[in-house]
Amino acid sequence: MVITGGSAGLGLVLAGHWARAGARVVLLARDQQRLDSARELVQQGAALPPLGFSVDLTQAEQTQTVIDRIQRELGRIDVLVNCAGASTRHALAETAPALFQKQLEQNFMTAVNCTQAALPHLLAARGQVIVVASLAGRTAWPLVGAYVTSKSALVAYAAQLRLELGDRLRVLTVLPGPIQRSNETSRYQAEAERLPERALQPGAGAPVKGLDPDRLAKEILSAAERGQIELVRPWKVSFLFQLQALFPKFGLWLLRRLTR
Repeated sequence: MVITGGSAGLGLVLAGHWARAGARVVLLARDQQRLDSARELVQQGAALPPLGFSVDLTQAEQTQTVIDRIQRELGRIDVLVNCAGASTRHALAETAPALFQKQLEQNFMTAVNCTQAALPHLLAARGQVIVVASLAGRTAWPLVGAYVTSKSALVAYAAQLRLELGDRLRVLTVLPGPIQRSNETSRYQAEAERLPERALQPGAGAPVKGLDPDRLAKEILSAAERGQIELVRPWKVSFLFQLQALFPKFGLWLLRRLTR
């Protein structure tokens, strides 16, 4: 099992749960020091020793090299969890094209590079791809336009995988709201100096309670085991998605009400 973004956040929590469940976990992340610390944490209670590789997943050639090495060392890749990503805060009119490009590289191309590199092995194992996207992949929200764009692309890519390869590959799309973390408000301090106060809040002020990462990880494991194709948390937000699809004008009106 390969988990990108496995050195911190939800990726690290997922790695710990899967390792304790008996999976051979391979962590992929950019920072070697954080990766080493993450491996030590995952090792606690793990049935099999976890592996870790430092790699820049925005670089297709580096990613291919690491995936090929994992295949050689372990003999198979049966699950890939695309959990690497980042978010930012900017008013849309002031968002430079370069920031859109950066967010696409961080949140979309990392998953594409890793999935495309691992695809032959995943298909041979009749395996599974888990794409950790965001509620932002299904709806617009103020001050996170570049993030929304990149996550929307990620959701579309997962749907395309499911359509074209779903007879040989299970694909689970995870659409979580803001996840609880200790440094939430400080993460965007520099970016949000001239933005409303809500820009510093989880989900840029989205009116949903922060998700407990441990509980979310358990729900993702359960959904993966059952072969679900989608997991939305909090689940009530799925009604908003349905309203937007069926009644676009009403959905837009409701979004504007929520963002006041």
